[in-house]
Amino acid sequence: MSSAIGAPTIVVVESEEATRLSWGRALAPLGFRLLVTAGAEEALAVLQHQRATCLLADLETPDMHGLALLAEALDLDPNLAIIVVTGGPDAVAAQARRFSGTMDCLTRPVGLRDLVQTVERATLQREQRLAREEAQRGLRREFATYPEARAFRSATDCSPSAMGRP
Repeated sequence: MSSAIGAPTIVVVESEEATRLSWGRALAPLGFRLLVTAGAEEALAVLQHQRATCLLADLETPDMHGLALLAEALDLDPNLAIIVVTGGPDAVAAQARRFSGTMDCLTRPVGLRDLVQTVERATLQREQRLAREEAQRGLRREFATYPEARAFRSATDCSPSAMGRP
């Protein structure tokens, strides 16, 4: 894992103090920067001021419905990797995955090995996705600079306006 400056930042939302401490002991030594919160409102306040890589969120927070937390978090950062934690394989967890494109869902009790593997996978997938999107943007910019590209685009444009149709 990288140094603390470039370390992936994980915002943890967990109401149980013992669980927060356990997760912190498992993740911090691996180089993750942890911003640990006890509730959804606190996590959203952190996300407004800090760029994060991943949100590790208990869906059952006392101050806000888990799906509302996910929606607001994604409004703040659409590239945020999200891992939800739930008490069981229930409909809310399934809905959260569909709703947010959640990379993973952990079911309580969460094993520390599963936690670490899931966080590592989610952060890696996010970084790969962002790198791929940046490379695609660079290729598009470069392609657009060539006169042949503009001619090719004109010749292959099948839009109604290019075809002389309104």
